[in-house]
Amino acid sequence: MNCKNMNEDKFLDELVKGKTPISVYLLSGIKLAGSVLEAHDADALFLRQPIAQGGTLHMIYKINVSTVSAAAGKKLDRNHANILREALAV
Repeated sequence: MNCKNMNEDKFLDELVKGKTPISVYLLSGIKLAGSVLEAHDADALFLRQPIAQGGTLHMIYKINVSTVSAAAGKKLDRNHANILREALAV
């Protein structure tokens, strides 16, 4: 596994553990906001929409993803923030 994939996995693992609401921007321009990352693998992200939006589970292929960002205003505990910082340091 190369360094990029390890960093990506660390970042996504922390989002899963923290049940952090995220926004996912697809290459097509569609924004999936308020989703919680349930799981991920080498090829896909599994997002759970909020109950108010139906609570459905979506599988999104990573090849179609432009950006993944944590929800604005979400406070991270110190350990969570340090792990994300390390994951992004390449």
